[in-house]
Amino acid sequence: MFSQTQLPSPDSLSLLHSQTFLQRGGYNSEVLFVIQAEGGEKKIVKRIGALRGGFPFAVAEEIIKDIIVYQGQLELLGVPIPPIERPHLTVEVDGGRTHIVLTSPWTGNNIEVVMKHTYPSTPAKRSEPLIRSLCQIVALVGADRISDWECRLGFDPKPSNFTRDEDGKIWYIDPYPARFRKNGKAIIEWKELQTELGRSLGYFKYFDLRGIFLSLSSQLARIRPELKEFFDSVVLDEVSHLVPPFQFEMFRAELEDAPWRHIRRMLDSHSPSQDIQRAICQSLGRKLFGVDYNVYTLREIALELARTERMSIEELETFFNESHFEEEMPPERLQYLKNVLCRYLST
Repeated sequence: MFSQTQLPSPDSLSLLHSQTFLQRGGYNSEVLFVIQAEGGEKKIVKRIGALRGGFPFAVAEEIIKDIIVYQGQLELLGVPIPPIERPHLTVEVDGGRTHIVLTSPWTGNNIEVVMKHTYPSTPAKRSEPLIRSLCQIVALVGADRISDWECRLGFDPKPSNFTRDEDGKIWYIDPYPARFRKNGKAIIEWKELQTELGRSLGYFKYFDLRGIFLSLSSQLARIRPELKEFFDSVVLDEVSHLVPPFQFEMFRAELEDAPWRHIRRMLDSHSPSQDIQRAICQSLGRKLFGVDYNVYTLREIALELARTERMSIEELETFFNESHFEEEMPPERLQYLKNVLCRYLST
């Protein structure tokens, strides 16, 4: 059902008389690809909250205002982001929960789809211009910092958050959550995070330039794990242009000392499986770049196993889904995930 009048809005009526296709969304949002009946215009309609029961009306009002502010701040930095044509709220009559509805022009397939279908098995060099185009958009956000590494705006660089249109232009399409500094405080997720781990890790991943670029490289490798070393090298090269040389060298040295980099070297030198399993079991506990990287360390190890064909792409995707992190990860869950990784070394 629809808004307080209990009548379909003009937007919903246009959907009823158009071709509508469900696309892959996030953990909270439903994404519809719509070809309108009149003129054949292509639109993307995001229904934020649709997959988790919606929001209280006052909360939804605040979120949609924040989205508009964040969108404007990204535009000021030069980030190519499609306009929001008709932001509005719909209220379910049964239950009274509210969804945020954002309609924007379609700007092409997302980069995850492009990489899977246009570059499914091409050599690394062929995909390099595309990867550098993504990095250059990240650099627009990364150039606007409040400290050595902290960005003024937050950013989620998953390939599915970018699109490529018919002219080859790359767009960023994810203004939710609205990751900006509101009253001096960074918005990490749509609701206040309750754990110190959730806050520190979320801030690092979305507001720290190192975390943003690490996320980009990891998510690219999730699509093409055999190219992980190549993605890492391109991303590192792009970071080197954004910070002073001594700062970059400190970052690179600490990255080389990360647990998954040690495991990469062990895999490449054909170390005994028992030694690699031991390294996996001991991979958590110390901080990386000042934060507990927690389950994301295990994801990086999974990518190394997939890079060396010990995990299939399907098994890798299952592991990423099982290791989804929001605010905390119980110790028994972390142990289970370590055991899963070790099993790929037992044969």
